[in-house]
Amino acid sequence: MWQQKHLLQHPLIRYLPHINDSLLFSAGLTLLILEFPSLNLVPPWLWLKLSLLLLYIFLGYIAFKHHPSLWRQKIAFIMAIIVFICMVTLAIQKYHF
Repeated sequence: MWQQKHLLQHPLIRYLPHINDSLLFSAGLTLLILEFPSLNLVPPWLWLKLSLLLLYIFLGYIAFKHHPSLWRQKIAFIMAIIVFICMVTLAIQKYHF
């Protein structure tokens, strides 16, 4: 993946993740605002999920940008996968949180 940087220049590959991340975060904020007008009543799993989503976006940014060291990109990529698995697990077990 890191050896074929020219494939990352395709417009669909370049902009679709940003659109997807923006839609996911906007949906989370909309859920937060519409369902829980008082921030004191927001369940902890929703705060955690939005925080994990921001961390996932940041790690994806590091993983796919040009950095002088390849190991930083690989570590960020692996950490992003771990954060994604945590978000999926949290979504499945949110009521058991």
